[in-house]
Amino acid sequence: MSVVTATAVATALTPGVAAADPTTPPPVPTPPPAPTLSFGEVVMNGTGCPGQGDWVGVTVGGGKVVLDFTRFTARVGGTSTPADRRKNCAVNISVTPAEGYTYTVSEATYDIATDLVDGTDAEQLAAYYYSESAADTTVVPAKHYTTTGPSTDTHVHDAAALAPLGTAPCGRSSAVNVNSQVRFTAASTAEQASTITVNRAVVKLTAVPC
Repeated sequence: MSVVTATAVATALTPGVAAADPTTPPPVPTPPPAPTLSFGEVVMNGTGCPGQGDWVGVTVGGGKVVLDFTRFTARVGGTSTPADRRKNCAVNISVTPAEGYTYTVSEATYDIATDLVDGTDAEQLAAYYYSESAADTTVVPAKHYTTTGPSTDTHVHDAAALAPLGTAPCGRSSAVNVNSQVRFTAASTAEQASTITVNRAVVKLTAVPC
């Protein structure tokens, strides 16, 4: 006489029930959507960008702010004046992170063009400030690029080694301020002018969990 176990009977009497295939991998969970940052007003001022207009174009999207400059140039020699030796541009970007996140400047690149005679030294310097108010400001150490004449060159200065740094309380709007300048630290008395120009700046922001 054959013996049928209770498990076998239950399986036989339950239509549509198939044994699990041990070779089928478990379903891969869908990753949560990437956190987003909402950009608000972009305001700028300085001797290298006195208001937007035809001095600078602003493009916002994809987690970054792109600034295209037309006359962000420091100059010495030739017919230049003492005021031409240093130019700056301060940019204030309003940012609102997703709930549960803050943000950081994760990357900043600058397209720089130089035309320097012998005896001139120039540099591009940028500092980054996070603030919810004037009384609550966090500063990131400045990054800079230096060059010495004679040279005629274009260069992309990548200040990507920025330490991740949070800002205001999570989920609140705040501002990141980018203050960039070009200047000459040594100048020649040559009749030929020397120049250093920022043509473009790209500032990338990344959401950071609180």
